[in-house]
Amino acid sequence: MGLLETTCVEVTAADVEKSGTMSSRRLMQLLILAAMDRNRVEGGSKIRLREQFGAVWMVRRVRMEQYAPIYEGDVLNGFATGRTMLTQEIALGGEFRRNGETVARIELVMIAVNLKERFKLKAADVNTLYQTEPTNEAEAFPRLAMDSEFPYVHERTITEADCDENANHFASHCYVDLVAQEVNVPADGMIRLLQIDYVKECVAGDTVRLGAKAVEGGYAVQGIHANGKPCFNAYCVYA
Repeated sequence: MGLLETTCVEVTAADVEKSGTMSSRRLMQLLILAAMDRNRVEGGSKIRLREQFGAVWMVRRVRMEQYAPIYEGDVLNGFATGRTMLTQEIALGGEFRRNGETVARIELVMIAVNLKERFKLKAADVNTLYQTEPTNEAEAFPRLAMDSEFPYVHERTITEADCDENANHFASHCYVDLVAQEVNVPADGMIRLLQIDYVKECVAGDTVRLGAKAVEGGYAVQGIHANGKPCFNAYCVYA
């Protein structure tokens, strides 16, 4: 089964920046919701996951591409793919179309985690939630390589207002702002490609050290916890 339409969004004033275009953070949030909506309908809702396994979905990676600016008043039709089964994770895809043309796309990798017992469920276990068969299977997803000699020059302390309601972690779409600030995306700029690998989640009170450096074709951005352990790794291209 291919793409299915899951949502329709009209862009409001609250969705756009001073430049008049939708923020990358808001775009990622809406794309994740569009992809997750099909996952919910097919049986993998966060409610069913919590009831059956005492677990929550945690994002391991996002890869977002934007092909054109999005403005207030635009009507976006959201579409989602079926799930791909990995060894432990599942992968989803989604996109927004404006007047039939694709303006943004996302690939999303998630894992089910029982927070009380602190263990990760395998994809085969979680698959029992669904009423549909997966559309694909794969071994694993490719991660960005962490650079051990990275320059960390800024810090950010996470607040309760930054965290989501799912597991009280720093919301996955909020990392977009960390990346944009580190690479100095201009107010009227547009992030064309952004991949974020989430390594170790942040909670309120955590302080993350941040840095960026130019690499071929774009920028690498890394964040580490105060104890030096990796938090996230990202690659960004903007125009």
